Amino acid sequence: PLAALDPLCTGGSQIAEFVQTHRDAVAAAAGTTPDHALAATYRRIEAFGVHNAKAVASSRPDAFSRGMLQRVLFALATAPAPPILVLDEPTAALDAPVADQLIADVARLSSTASTATILITHDLSLAALAADRILVLKDGAVVESAPTHHLIAQPESAYARRLVASGAW
Repeated sequence: PLAALDPLCTGGSQIAEFVQTHRDAVAAAAGTTPDHALAATYRRIEAFGVHNAKAVASSRPDAFSRGMLQRVLFALATAPAPPILVLDEPTAALDAPVADQLIADVARLSSTASTATILITHDLSLAALAADRILVLKDGAVVESAPTHHLIAQPESAYARRLVASGAW
């Protein structure tokens, strides 16, 4: 997450730039006016568990933990209520409780905005927690696609059976 933010700029300047770029969409998603889009974004950051979003505004990104930075990025990514949110290994290098909470927050907030989320991960337990449906790929080809509960309980392909049996989740 640190690489996604400019280490030379404060969090506030980067959040303000994001809001200015997506102002109308952020305001519409928050049910407010464009003039209040920045305040709505700070409320959204706090909804992701950053207890004092204003502290983010006055500090540079290197002053915060990976978990906090990831929360800020998730809040920004979902603030304009995109129709599709693609998360590629979003919890890499985060501890399990923080990862689980971030995924739960994304699911909660994106469901209220009718956002479809595509989660790309090697972590089968995370997929089982977060996904309605799992698509298993091997060497770039689809091996199996099924509702999560079905795939975990009764994988049909040999590869998916090995994944589930491996306990890697």
